Parts: sequence; C-alpha cells; structure tokens
Amino acid sequence: MLFQVGEIAQKTGLTIRTLHHYEEIGLLVPTARTDAGYRLYNVQCLERLTQIQMLRQVGVKLKDIGEILDGQSGDMAQMLQERICSLSEQIKQAEKLRYRLEQLQLQMRTGNVLTQADWFSILEMMSMYDKYFTPKELEQMPLYTDQTLKNQAWQQRVATVKSLMQEGVAVDSEQVRQISAEWMVALERDTGGNPEFFARLNKIHLSDNEFAASSGITEEMIDYVAKGFSEHQLAIFKPYLTASQFAFVKEHYFESGKVWPELIAGLYTAKHAGISPESPEVQALAQTWLTMFNQFTGGDPELQEKIRQIYRENPVISQGTWMTPEIGQYLFEALTRSFTQA
Repeated sequence: MLFQVGEIAQKTGLTIRTLHHYEEIGLLVPTARTDAGYRLYNVQCLERLTQIQMLRQVGVKLKDIGEILDGQSGDMAQMLQERICSLSEQIKQAEKLRYRLEQLQLQMRTGNVLTQADWFSILEMMSMYDKYFTPKELEQMPLYTDQTLKNQAWQQRVATVKSLMQEGVAVDSEQVRQISAEWMVALERDTGGNPEFFARLNKIHLSDNEFAASSGITEEMIDYVAKGFSEHQLAIFKPYLTASQFAFVKEHYFESGKVWPELIAGLYTAKHAGISPESPEVQALAQTWLTMFNQFTGGDPELQEKIRQIYRENPVISQGTWMTPEIGQYLFEALTRSFTQA
C-alpha cells in the first residue's frame, strides 16, 4: 500500500515542507512517484519516519539520525540506552530544582526576614547537599528541609565550638561536654534519626573541602566535638566505676568508639532492609560491636556488667548516638545468635 505525501503529513502531524526537507537530505526518500510527480511512500517509509520522529523527540540531531538508521553509527539500542540515561539524569536534576524551589517558597511563607547573606548561605548549602543526597533522602532530613532555622542554629553551634577551640578549652571541661552533647543530639534529630545520613555527612566533611568550607565544620572541629561527647558520656560512667576502672575506660573509650558511625549506620540499614540477625552481614556488625565493647572494658565481666547497668539506668546516655531500643534489640538478637553458634 502506498501513501501520498499529504496523507503522511496528516497522519504524522509533520508539514509537507518537512517531508520534502527529509527527502532533500536523504533521510526519507519516497518509494516511488506518480506519473504526475506526486511522492508515494510505502509501509517501510512509515516505519522509518516513526523512528525519525522518536529520535528527534529524544534530542538526536537530523544529521546523526540517518547514520543511526542506516547502521553507520553503531548499535541503535546502545544509543537509546545512552539517551535514556541522559533523560533520567535530567529528570533527577529537575526534581532537585523543584524541591529546592519548594523549600525556598516555604522559607518565604514563614515570614522570617532573611538577609542577602542568609539567602546565599541557604542556596550554597542546598547545592552541597544535592551533590550527596537524593531528593527522597533530603525530604527525610530536617537539616535540609528547615534551612532557615536549622542554618541559624548550626551557625551558632559552629561559632561556639570554634571559639572554645581557639581559647584552648579542654574537651573534658563542662562547657565542651555540654555543647558537644547538644551538638550530637541536634545532629541526631536533624538527620531524621537516620545514622546512615550521619555517617555520610562525616565522610563528606572529611573528604570534600568545599562542603566543609560551606558548613564551617572542619575535621579538627569534628574531632573536638567527638572527644567532648565521649567526655560527656564518661561523666555519666564515673559514679558507677572504681578509679582504676574509670581510668581504663577513659583511656580507651574514644579510640574504640571511632567505628561507631559506620557501625550504627550498618545496623540501621540492615534492620530496615529486613536482613536477618543471623546473616553474615549482621553477624559481622555484631562482632565489630563486641570488639569495640571489649576494647574499652578490657573484656572484664564485672566492668561490662557495670556498663550495661549504666545504660539501663541512664537512657540519656543514648541520646545523640542514634541507638534506639529497636536497633538495640536487633543487635542483641545478632549477638545471641553469635554466642549460640560459637
């Protein structure tokens, strides 16, 4: 069956001039012509035209389409896959932009008066977070979704810690213990209680100088706060322990706890993924926890029981650690399986 150029134009929505242009560049050549010179196209021409339109819609240039359809430009399926990936990335960026605009709109609706510096700071931090978190993840992170209030609060915390560091205030001082505990509790809240976000933010601040510069949080500051938070917890331990026990724990507590961000993130992720406590993955995490526990207790059963008592009687000690009763139970089940299998 043959179709005249007018019929093709009507069926496809293309203009006759466009079809003539396709013929001129050799992209779509008519099958035949009538005695009067009218162009005729067969079904194969329609199929080719469909492919031309599809490729045009995904942004392929006319000069490249002919080579693709004639098999001169490699695998068409591969080319389409590349275009799909490109479009997926464009969609991802568009979603980020929409979410960012929604957040800015929300800030404007709150009635807070923002200076030009505030706006630039908010936009800069949004851009930084966009590099490392998906739109869905950002929706779960109050640190990002409430930029105005959180940004101001965190700027104040960073300024306070920076001042204490410059003054050389010891990490076991009451001032540093207090601001460090406040910092960690706020960070737990502002990451939506997701320790995977906490671990990721730690890595980002240590590896991305631009991100660290935007937040004002340096590697030295992270270390200072971590030590201050350890001292905050040690102050809770002290009344329960003998002098020698406390000295041992104090000597080893901070170093052994360096595995905590990755450990709690791993437990959280595994639990929420429905992975069994008996799985090799979770058993490995349980062993990491046990090694940490033995390091700062020296494997002393009496000291370990005192530590367990401290945690039972002082729920506040878990604040700012991302350890919830649910994750604690999950870890307990993994440890129980580990001891049973041993």
